[in-house]
Amino acid sequence: MNGPSPSRLAIALCLALTALPAAAQEDPRHAEAKDLSAVIVRATPLPQTAEDLTRPVEILAGARLDEAKANSLGETVNRLPGVQSSYFGPGVGRPIIRGMDGARVQVLSDGLASGDVSTVSVDHAVSIEPFLANQIEVLKGPATLLYGSGAIGGAVNVVDGRIPERATDTPLEGRAELRAGSGNDERTGMLRLDGTSASGNVVFHVDALHRETGDYKIPGYAESAALREAEHEGEDDHAHEDEAYGTLPKSFVRTDSAALGVSWVGERGFLGVGASLFNTRYGVPGHAHEGEDDHDHGDDDEAHDEHGEEGGVHIGMDQRRYEVRGGLNGLGAFDTLRVKLARNEYTHTEYEGDAVGTVFDNTSTEARVELVHRDWAGWDGAFGLQASDRDFVAIGDEAFVPASTSRDIGAFWVGKRTFGSVDVELGARHDRNKVTVDAGEAIGPSRDFSATSLSAAALWHFGEDLHFSLGLDRAQRSPTAEELYSNGLHVATQSF
Repeated sequence: MNGPSPSRLAIALCLALTALPAAAQEDPRHAEAKDLSAVIVRATPLPQTAEDLTRPVEILAGARLDEAKANSLGETVNRLPGVQSSYFGPGVGRPIIRGMDGARVQVLSDGLASGDVSTVSVDHAVSIEPFLANQIEVLKGPATLLYGSGAIGGAVNVVDGRIPERATDTPLEGRAELRAGSGNDERTGMLRLDGTSASGNVVFHVDALHRETGDYKIPGYAESAALREAEHEGEDDHAHEDEAYGTLPKSFVRTDSAALGVSWVGERGFLGVGASLFNTRYGVPGHAHEGEDDHDHGDDDEAHDEHGEEGGVHIGMDQRRYEVRGGLNGLGAFDTLRVKLARNEYTHTEYEGDAVGTVFDNTSTEARVELVHRDWAGWDGAFGLQASDRDFVAIGDEAFVPASTSRDIGAFWVGKRTFGSVDVELGARHDRNKVTVDAGEAIGPSRDFSATSLSAAALWHFGEDLHFSLGLDRAQRSPTAEELYSNGLHVATQSF
């Protein structure tokens, strides 16, 4: 796993920072505290703050986000009330909201699905890098009204600003970060730049991240005494010599992420395009007895390569994402129009030792349109239309999910009205979902589903610092292809 040395990475980041204008470095606004309750929540089409929303929401931004950032999205948000993280090694962590996980919690990149296969198995990572986020929003409770079947337990929306929607405050601004850890020899470097042309109409964004860790150091054997005895029962004493001691095999992570976005911004709206990549390679612990004989990991690149090629299981992921976003303000009876389109090309390869076990290919396209209307009979609200197309293929001896095509389309409306000191919010959504299975592999028929969700909530303001909220949701969820048709051995998780 060859990569830039920590010293070279540090020098490059320092040079980039010194190139920023003095105004951006000395701007006092960068030192001001941020009131998280006043941050606009982008996961909802209506512009509202966390304090105004009738449904429970948590926001990580500013210094609070910097303190919480971790290698995975789940680990970043798992300290929030009611939120935990799945765990299948340091490279994996998907949010769990109030006990709901997998296909019941939607993970979003600024309002659009992440496009990975993290719902297929617990050892599959999310293809969103939390270190590059501006803010992370966690919607607790059913969010099917906004995002369909995959959000019946909630949604986690990562806002990264990779496609700019407004001009920057200064001609060039940015941030950089270096982190190091001794427990796993972590080296992480991140750089982000945002800028605006002299005309003020062309705005660009560029970011890059590199992370590399070794295996975690542990105070003893990787397996319990009882398990070691059971594995070597009847063997001589020398059978214990190859057991993993002092480190947790297959707990290494290497991640590279980068993005480029450009927008044209005018007085009434914007239009932007962006491209990004996410590439990660990580081990899956739990196979320590399968021939790992490299115990002196250190921070040597050759040792990292040996992790990937010795016994056990490790995973390589690669995603390319292309996006188009646009917005228009002031449309007569309508306030704003927002259009989002994303295409994801995703490949996920599971290695058993140095042999390829299973390959997951996932190509998806998603479009979303939000039209916010002005006061209609006292109601401020928004109409929305969302459509997605997903082609999923699994190849290999442990391909436990057949190839399938999923097509979803949903329409929704949400509205808000104030009655004195009480804010009332209503909403409705209807979805049509179709899953078509490859005829050559089908272990069940293709399926069609309809789902309707309704929501009502009220927020009483008893004073400036005291309010009471009450919500009622009726949510329906359509199952995913992996829930309908999974049938077979998954060697990485040792499950069927």
